[in-house]
Amino acid sequence: KGKSKWNNNIDLAFGYSYFDFNKKPLKTDDRINLSSLYGDDVVKDELYITANLNFQTQFAEGFDYKTDSTNKISKFLAPAYLTIGIGAQYTPTQWFSLNVAPASGRLTIVNDEKLSAAGAFGVTPGQKARMELGAQMIANFNYEIFKNVVFTSKLVVFYDYLHARKLNAKNDKYGCRFDFDWDNAIVMKINDW
Repeated sequence: KGKSKWNNNIDLAFGYSYFDFNKKPLKTDDRINLSSLYGDDVVKDELYITANLNFQTQFAEGFDYKTDSTNKISKFLAPAYLTIGIGAQYTPTQWFSLNVAPASGRLTIVNDEKLSAAGAFGVTPGQKARMELGAQMIANFNYEIFKNVVFTSKLVVFYDYLHARKLNAKNDKYGCRFDFDWDNAIVMKINDW
């Protein structure tokens, strides 16, 4: 409306697959992603000053299936990420946008005693939350590559200004300051249904 825009998105996915009917099904998809972006037009329909909010977690417990289906490595709100940022969005076309928020705060929540005690997802062992200050970039691509075939891609990158992460979801050591989340999909309309 006028020089302002407000985009809200909800992305929910949950799925299991049987790869061997003699074993339990394996979780193949599980996500809850909520995002909201408010923008004020600076350059007509191309550059916006933005404020954005993102929340990400999952529905069910996740397991390290390479070990067995009892080694829990995640669950609802373990982890959960809440990110709030201020920045700018560049939208040169209807099918591409790039939002860069150099002033972003992120809260990582690990609401599970065992995982928080192990220091999973970068929290201090025994703590259930971690605050970070950094920059977030969100690139969205949504393009009809053929008639009724649409390719969508969303890349979210968070850079922590203060410190590198020491552990990942499986408690493996690494020293990267970047977190990446990249979703790609091809959506096809097969018939009128």
